[in-house]
Amino acid sequence: MFDSGDSARDSYRHLEVLDDNPELDAEPPRTRGECIDGPRPCPWVRCRHHLYLEVHPKSGAVRINFPDVEPDELERLPSTCSLDVASWGGSSLEEVGRTMNVAREAVRQTEVIAASRLTAKALKNPELREYASNRDSTCRSRP
Repeated sequence: MFDSGDSARDSYRHLEVLDDNPELDAEPPRTRGECIDGPRPCPWVRCRHHLYLEVHPKSGAVRINFPDVEPDELERLPSTCSLDVASWGGSSLEEVGRTMNVAREAVRQTEVIAASRLTAKALKNPELREYASNRDSTCRSRP
């Protein structure tokens, strides 16, 4: 188990337990089509869509999203792939928060930021403009 004193190097060393997994001898899937019917929980923690950990793109810092779950206990997570979560369709802020191990408010803030970015891009792209206007007309207000 990780504690707040673990360094990124210790985190990576801890993930070595996954190297013994025979499923990982094969190349990881490169497309959603290749992984959609793959094993669940997803064993490829290094995939950018995996929910177990995040790697900061600039600093390389590792953030373990579920510090109370060992890498060989991934079945304890509600889901291990953000693409699977997206395919569920509409989910409440609470459901997404539980899946991502973050507070409901953090999910709401992320949703607001993503919607504002989509709206900004929609001004430049006619296809996105239509999507954004449909989203705005069907999206209900959340407290």
